[in-house]
Amino acid sequence: MALSIERKSTIITSATAFLLSIAKFMAGILTGSMAVITSAIDSLLDMAMSLFNLFAVKQSELNPNETFNYGRGKIEGLAALFEGILIAFSGAFIIYQSARNLIDAKPIGDLGAAIWAMIFSIVVTTCLIIGLTMALRKTNSLILKADLLHYKSDLWTNIGIIVSLGLIALSGWHFIDGVISIAIAIFILFGAFKIACEGVLTLLDRAIEEPLLSAICAIIQKAPLVKSYHSLRTRKSAKTYIIDVHLVFNDDISLIEAHDSSDFVENAIAALEPNAKWLITVHLDPKDDSQEK
Repeated sequence: MALSIERKSTIITSATAFLLSIAKFMAGILTGSMAVITSAIDSLLDMAMSLFNLFAVKQSELNPNETFNYGRGKIEGLAALFEGILIAFSGAFIIYQSARNLIDAKPIGDLGAAIWAMIFSIVVTTCLIIGLTMALRKTNSLILKADLLHYKSDLWTNIGIIVSLGLIALSGWHFIDGVISIAIAIFILFGAFKIACEGVLTLLDRAIEEPLLSAICAIIQKAPLVKSYHSLRTRKSAKTYIIDVHLVFNDDISLIEAHDSSDFVENAIAALEPNAKWLITVHLDPKDDSQEK
């Protein structure tokens, strides 16, 4: 069985995060730079989360059964929430450790090794971001979206570390390392908050977002024989879009005509995202009873 794009992406991100954590830890130990060690810890957490995401993706791809009638797509939201919480704890620990280092700022050793390690990290992370962006366009996966958001923050983190190392090399002010570490940790906390919010909104059944929602409404409005519609409800679970809508027809048309019109709506909506799964429930109403409910 061929691996899905999501599984391939999470395997690649896991391996890449492991490689980056090794390179950064080596550079951090050689130099004693808290900023570099901070980035290494972040990459190690990336690897742990990517492995968890691999499990979540595998679960979300399982077919519906008697226990999970709609599948297990919401595990993506749970994974994003867990990732955000774990990253937030790591950010808080980094702030604590960096504050301690500011009190007793120690000279940084081989700056050249640290700079080259961060340049390597920037190049690898940039390639990873490009790959995740391409995969996200094809899948619209929340897990990949969370990974992409986090690796973008990693990229800016790595750039900030190089700037701090350069400033230390020019000025000799070693306390800059602690200041930059705290700034990076705060940036990580903001990223963790965004990732956790995405997970919570998914678990709370957030409606399908624009512009897809407007496209769905436009199709319903243009459907043949449909006078109006109401009670439109939408949500997304992993790759599955779930829609429930009431279509209002004249009471003098046949059931076949109304059924054909609803088929038109379902097929046209599903064509908006051909690679996704769609669960569309259409209720056929002979009159607008929206005010009666």
